Amino acid sequence: MTFFSFKIHRKIIVFLSVALLGISGIISTASASWIALAKHDGIPVVSKRHAAVRPGLVQRVGVELTKKQAVFAQRLGEYLRSVGQSAVITSGARSPEHQLSIIKSRVRSLGASYKFPELRRATPARPNTWLRAWDWLRARHVPVNAPTSADGEADVSNHTKGLAIDFISGSLDHLASLIRNFAHTRLAMLSPLRVASIAREPGCVHVNLMN
Repeated sequence: MTFFSFKIHRKIIVFLSVALLGISGIISTASASWIALAKHDGIPVVSKRHAAVRPGLVQRVGVELTKKQAVFAQRLGEYLRSVGQSAVITSGARSPEHQLSIIKSRVRSLGASYKFPELRRATPARPNTWLRAWDWLRARHVPVNAPTSADGEADVSNHTKGLAIDFISGSLDHLASLIRNFAHTRLAMLSPLRVASIAREPGCVHVNLMN
């Protein structure tokens, strides 16, 4: 390789590196701009293999909360400690990408991936790549919301708005009752988010929140 060829190849490599960094920066910025998250939410973290033992509230590794969700969770944790009960947060704020991954996972778990080849290249911004799969799941009463509104065709998950949290405990029915009781306490009234509704789902207690 001549010195001249080496300089050309080096310029190409530098150009491609800069381009990749630029794309990475755009993706990172887009992800960061999805919603404002709490940097330090004050909720203890446990691994998936560990359940809550001490009274109060803990969260699974990877759970993200907005500042308002974090305050709500702290207030609920205080209430649970006061009555000697415990619970685990399994999901808080979810990015549109995370919500889309749940749709893919539900379809895959039902052995129906072959029905929706478009899911392989699906993105939240392109409803035509996931809307059919979402409709199919909803028709089968699979509880999953959409990553975006798809121009009014889909129900957006409250998780992507920072207005839902999922909890688990030893008894989901008992936990749902505890959260209903908490909703009427002074602690709940002091929270920036209030309980809007509670859904006892197959694997968790899903709590919708409102400002």
